[in-house]
Amino acid sequence: MAITAKPTDLNANINVLVHEAYKKGIIAQQWMAMPLMAALLERRRVTWTGGDNIMAIQDVNELNDHMQAYGEGEGLSVKRSTFLDRAYWDWKFAQLPIAYTMKEYVKKGGGYSEADLVKLLVEKSQRATRIGIYRMILGAPATDKLGTASTAYTIYSDTEGTDDSKGFQSLRHALTHGTGATTKYGHVARDYSESLAPWWESADLDGWSSTAGIQTTACEASIDTVRKAIDEVQTFVPGAKASDWMMLFGPPIHRKLKSWVEAKKIDTDKGSLAKYGFDSFTIDGVQCVKDNFLKDSVISDSDAWFFLLYLPSWEFRLHPERSYKFTDFKWQGDAPGGADEWVARILLAGNFVCHQPNANMFLTNMS
Repeated sequence: MAITAKPTDLNANINVLVHEAYKKGIIAQQWMAMPLMAALLERRRVTWTGGDNIMAIQDVNELNDHMQAYGEGEGLSVKRSTFLDRAYWDWKFAQLPIAYTMKEYVKKGGGYSEADLVKLLVEKSQRATRIGIYRMILGAPATDKLGTASTAYTIYSDTEGTDDSKGFQSLRHALTHGTGATTKYGHVARDYSESLAPWWESADLDGWSSTAGIQTTACEASIDTVRKAIDEVQTFVPGAKASDWMMLFGPPIHRKLKSWVEAKKIDTDKGSLAKYGFDSFTIDGVQCVKDNFLKDSVISDSDAWFFLLYLPSWEFRLHPERSYKFTDFKWQGDAPGGADEWVARILLAGNFVCHQPNANMFLTNMS
């Protein structure tokens, strides 16, 4: 009788092949397939550093009201302001389990090869990791239409703006206006209606009207609205280039703005960009990007979301020890009650953070 390999040895080649293929595809199959991540990668806003947490010193105040006009013999005033504050974000942890059973393994031969199994495992894991990360950074609820989230991993079930979610912080965490002193971002309390830490809130169309519900006010997807939004965010980053911002929205808003651009025949310096069939365009130098995740059939109500993002203020931080770490496939049959299957895990530790919310804008009711 021939001596066969132990079950724990059967996956030696698969370990090597899956690991190599997955790592080679992280940028092309994941990051470059997500418009926001591609833009951050291009601007070197994907970083790898360790430490106890992700900390940043923030410039929080100005001297604007300190100027004094005075007369002869009048005492000179002194005003004191705190210019710096500390914000920090905790490391968030995520993992993707990948399993294949003896049933998949014994299909080798008969037209199904080991290479086929490797290809299947890599494609599935690339897609699952990409969707999982994008759900987190967009702030997709756990009950969204991409599928039910794991019960051990809550993506966005906490109150918007707090720091106790298990998932990475999101665009919505950073840019949703605070509504009470217990509402925090980066462990800094903020309340839009009470002007608590206004420097830590996202901009709005009405120029700090102190109305907490301004983000939900209905507005039209038009060039006028876009220009008003650009004017507001540029207030807080004087001298910044228009190309440092990016508009992100779903297909419905994209189609509406494309119609405006076509009608008004907006051109770039290098020739007409507005022509039938175009998919990318700019408005006053700000790139307009369509994100197919942002539609109601994928994430409820996201077809009305509009993001105007100052890209230098965002950072996708990964811990070097948990940056897409891919463990080996291990046979589970040795464990009590273990099944005849092999399981590996992709491990992540990091967070997605914004260092200057007031240079960005988030509207939830654009049509």
